[in-house]
Amino acid sequence: MNARNARRLARYLPGDRPERLSVARVFLFTDLHLDVERPAECAQFCASLHALLPRASGAAVIVMGDLFDAYAGPEDWALEPFSQIREGLSALALAGAQVRILRGNRDVLLEPAHLLAESGIGIRDSVVVSQESGAATLITHGDSFCLADRRYQFLRRTLRRPAMRRFLLARSVGVRRWLANRLRGVSRGEVARKPLEHLDVVPEALCDELASQGCQTAVIGHLHQERRLDFGENRRLQILPAWIPGSRAWELAAL
Repeated sequence: MNARNARRLARYLPGDRPERLSVARVFLFTDLHLDVERPAECAQFCASLHALLPRASGAAVIVMGDLFDAYAGPEDWALEPFSQIREGLSALALAGAQVRILRGNRDVLLEPAHLLAESGIGIRDSVVVSQESGAATLITHGDSFCLADRRYQFLRRTLRRPAMRRFLLARSVGVRRWLANRLRGVSRGEVARKPLEHLDVVPEALCDELASQGCQTAVIGHLHQERRLDFGENRRLQILPAWIPGSRAWELAAL
């Protein structure tokens, strides 16, 4: 990357330090974009969670961001059918799984306290998982690496500031839902107008993060398009497509 191009990129903001998990198996979901107005899709996701129960002990079940189409705050978990999803995730945790929900661009307001009663369900920005069968792997939503999209990264930095998050969560749920839906509409319009290269991952940022975390492989979502990229020096990126209603989890060892 030359100096001229580097100046056009936004500053990399990874979020909280990745949590490190050592597990026997890793099951992944990403970009579900669930909405209370589409209860059939929520029910299908619950069925996908239920299918993992026999293999939950010693496993990690990771939702890699954008579980919700537009998350407005803790009140959303009380809505049907989101409450059933909470129960499905809790059942996996009780069965011995490490359950983690990663923040995406549609559910940036997720906080650990919103699921405090469900032991074993964690909210993170990213995780590093290790399995007996392979090296450590960085798992995150992926939007933090799309640094050519400077307008989006400015919004991302703004919404992830602790003071801004506290301010938004202190507003009424009606205001938060209006804002979440407004941002969802803006996001769709922006994606439709921007060149594809502005929306993609910047390899240099990804490789730097892999080196920082002692990993050689990363798995992300966000881009809604399955791809596998090799950056040399045994550094690889697996991009998972958006979840399709009725589909089962991706298993990390099979990627």
